[in-house]
Amino acid sequence: MAGLDNLVSTNIRDFHAKFSTSPAEHIEIPSTQKLTSTDKFDKTLEYLTSIQKYSGLAAPSMLANIGGVDAALSLYANVAQKTKGTPHILFIDRNPSHIDNLLFRMITAVLNPGSRREYIADIFGVTDPEQRKSINPDSISLDDKVIKAYDVSKHYEMLKAKAKEKFAESPKLLEEYLESIYRITNHLGANSNYRQFVTGLRANIDANPKTHYLASDGLYRSVSGVIKNGSTYAHVMWGDITLPDGEAAIRKVIKKYGLSKGGTLPFDIAFIPDLKNSMDSLVPFLRKNVGDVIYTRKDVKKNERFLDTEDASQLVISTKKAKEIEGYKEEKLKRVKIGEKVRVSKAEAREGIPPVLFLSKLDIGSKYCDEKTLEYITEKAIGAGVELALVNGAVYGPFFFWENKRRALIDPEYPTLDAQLRRYAEWRQGFKKVVHIMNDNDSKIIEDLNALFVNEYMRRTEGKLNIGTSVGWQREYRNSRWDDAKRIIRDCVYPFLLYLGEDAAGLYTEDNYRSPIFELVSGFQRLEEGGNLKPAEKKVLQGNRKKRKAFEAVMNHGNDKFEVVHEFSKMFDEKKNLGIRYSGGWTFSKITEYTDPISVPKQNVLRSQNGHLKDVLKEQIIADGRAAMLYFNATDGERVTLLVPGMADDRRYFTNEFAPIRQVLQDPTHKRASQQNKTLNVPGGVVISGDIKKNMTIEPYIPFIIERMEKVQKTGTPYEETVIPIIHDVQTGSITERVDMFMKFLDYAIHERKGKGILSVGDLLQGRNYREMPNENHWLSTVSISVQQDNVNEMIRPFVPYIKFFKMVDGNHEWNSDRLATGVNYHANMRAMFREYNRHVPEEKQIDFEHFEFIENSKGEIVKAPFGSHKEQDVNILFSHMYSQKGSGKGSSRNPVTHMASWLDTIGSIADPFNILLGAHYHQVEMMGTNGRLAAILGSNAGESGFEMARGYASVPMNGLLIFKPDGSIVVEIVSEQFFKNYKPKNPEIVAAGGVDAYLKNAFQQAVYPLHDGIRQGYELQPFYKRELKISE
Repeated sequence: MAGLDNLVSTNIRDFHAKFSTSPAEHIEIPSTQKLTSTDKFDKTLEYLTSIQKYSGLAAPSMLANIGGVDAALSLYANVAQKTKGTPHILFIDRNPSHIDNLLFRMITAVLNPGSRREYIADIFGVTDPEQRKSINPDSISLDDKVIKAYDVSKHYEMLKAKAKEKFAESPKLLEEYLESIYRITNHLGANSNYRQFVTGLRANIDANPKTHYLASDGLYRSVSGVIKNGSTYAHVMWGDITLPDGEAAIRKVIKKYGLSKGGTLPFDIAFIPDLKNSMDSLVPFLRKNVGDVIYTRKDVKKNERFLDTEDASQLVISTKKAKEIEGYKEEKLKRVKIGEKVRVSKAEAREGIPPVLFLSKLDIGSKYCDEKTLEYITEKAIGAGVELALVNGAVYGPFFFWENKRRALIDPEYPTLDAQLRRYAEWRQGFKKVVHIMNDNDSKIIEDLNALFVNEYMRRTEGKLNIGTSVGWQREYRNSRWDDAKRIIRDCVYPFLLYLGEDAAGLYTEDNYRSPIFELVSGFQRLEEGGNLKPAEKKVLQGNRKKRKAFEAVMNHGNDKFEVVHEFSKMFDEKKNLGIRYSGGWTFSKITEYTDPISVPKQNVLRSQNGHLKDVLKEQIIADGRAAMLYFNATDGERVTLLVPGMADDRRYFTNEFAPIRQVLQDPTHKRASQQNKTLNVPGGVVISGDIKKNMTIEPYIPFIIERMEKVQKTGTPYEETVIPIIHDVQTGSITERVDMFMKFLDYAIHERKGKGILSVGDLLQGRNYREMPNENHWLSTVSISVQQDNVNEMIRPFVPYIKFFKMVDGNHEWNSDRLATGVNYHANMRAMFREYNRHVPEEKQIDFEHFEFIENSKGEIVKAPFGSHKEQDVNILFSHMYSQKGSGKGSSRNPVTHMASWLDTIGSIADPFNILLGAHYHQVEMMGTNGRLAAILGSNAGESGFEMARGYASVPMNGLLIFKPDGSIVVEIVSEQFFKNYKPKNPEIVAAGGVDAYLKNAFQQAVYPLHDGIRQGYELQPFYKRELKISE
């Protein structure tokens, strides 16, 4: 085969060091490790070597996962006997003990070319010359006296002397061999391991009398000839072939030595004993790179294991996993890169908190994880200049001991904790800083690691396992007896794995081999007590540069690039409380997590505001990562409650592909999708910047926005940047009005931000919708509805020449009062104002004015309903002053946007085309990602009223804009009353009037017309005294 000449000239030690995915942690072999197998392989190897194609191969190439050493070496021996040239075999294994056993058996054979008797004497450690001569290689057996007289030291020294003589000119190979035989001989000297080795090897030869590599001189000579004349026909590497990095390492070997040149398969035969348990991850690789596969089957009736073989091209992945993998890979290949064709729009940074990306529950390793969306969000955020990413939980976990039914949902591409950690480490490379906040999945991984530690401790001290999987009383025992170990795993070991980006604890499978977790726990515990690391602990914690950096990060509580915390808390400006608190568990109970995730985080913010927690929760943004939704609320204009959705796409639950694995009762998606009144999680995140007291930007990433960004990159055509101010709840004529702020906002939106048009969502005027209205607002002299109407027109009129559309719906302050009975439209005069304007300007400057009172639905029906719509680019916007709460009278204690979400859940196809829902009525800023859409109430221009105070509502004068960016992203900008304190208007008419105050004083005057030519002599104009409210001192 092409490239084998170069490969066989590479020595074992150099190859091992270069291609192993991670240095094997060669600590002593577990006392329970067996050095022989019971597999039956005679029939399989006879069949395989009878295939005509192998007799014609000059130098077949093989790949072997060591597993049972007897079967692996026998495979090589039998193939070598049938082919013309010397075959090559590449051994790969994740278990260091298997590698030690292989080198012990194989290199010892090289020391004894052609002599089975000498070889058997050497591996059994028989040093007495007479006893060595008495060994019959065809019927291996040792006297009981010989077994009892076994001497570990003599065995090691004998092999060491032979190896030094044989490999005098190969010091690297000698070093590798001596390390392995030192551990093997120590293992043989413990307990009854030596006796088991002798009897076990005999039993395996008896089970395979025709093909075992010790069954004949010819087969043995093939093994003893793996190193000859300066060539090496067997190489060893540490790695896990079932993991992406193990597969990548093999591909690296293929490429380096050109094993696939000339269109040939890199490997003619692969020996994968445990293929059944790793079919999903291995089959795609085996199909493309291997001719025939040998694997282990089990005869349940006879309770025996035997080997079987199959053409690799005929391998199939069980059930529907093949479609899942192929579909996912295909979809991933189709994915465009954000920023590839169209430049990413920079983040809308504002003074205060710099742009921060909030993500939660990445669930890397779960089939529900939308990795495509995660990549889009990542590329967008990095391209936009976001330097800090806060991640509340990242990896799904292996679920070995905890909720192990959830294994059915593990992504075959990331089947182990190691694969998930490596993917996570790869993902975070693009950010300047990532902070990992622990969440409930992290807690379950810690439980798994704790169980692994207990098992390892019991294995080493008592030679048996202690913890099974999903056994409640064992978990309780584990928690009570090993609290200190669990604390160290939680605070040190698991963060060490996160910093390292791989599973140094060995939580791969439930295989019975030694795990380094014992050294990890004992090492951190020793340092905590002021001691020094033992050699084995130092090797596990500081064995290479990567581990040293991870170890330093744990000891220093993070580094410049990555930090692991139980809760994130940082002040960007201590005096202004400009900070972020991000937790993984504000929604304390499962009930609130699934039915009312907003309540607990918001309640804690309110507790801080009412003084109960004011010294504890000081940060401006209080974020929670456990809820299955995107939610933003500027509670009183000074604090923000933020909920961040995970990356699970609950919509997959309802697909046919997920039907066989849908009923996993412990799975959060199943709980959300199978019960009433639950919110489905759709993947997303959010970038936030600024200060909510002045100016803050929120850039949500939800499905329709992700699709827009994808569309831009596929077509290579950016959108035109567009800004749309949203106005509502001005309450003109109420003592709560903020008309100066309203005009400044319009000026900022139209002139500074170049707003395209205005969407008005009701309550521009106060109206007369309750009996107390005149008494409450008479100080403003705007009790008259006609005066309110004139005031609204005068505030909007200066901006009319600079916009392209004005679309509006009425609010309850317009449709209540006498209008309900009389049908009077309180905005008829505004319609007249726009009509008059359009009559006097060219067609291209005319304004699209739409006042939604009667609407036509998709069925052609005419409906009288206060709902309006606007399409901007390809985004459909629905706006209404109130949704499901209209007609409910006194309002509701529910969060405002939940009304909009309820309406979406019940209205059906009417809501289908719309991407953004805008509401009003409640005087605060609140947003929610719901059903893949954005529902938002973007503030008001009214302050607190007695009505609201009595009901526990907070009115906050704030305004919002929708910003449609060229790359398809959408930003919501919030501006507050403080932002406009020193604002200088740009509108020419307002500037000419002397500013907003001067303009309003003039615009709000009521004209008095003279009846006569003048006032008669001796008379003067009647004085008019304005009543004002004064703050009592």
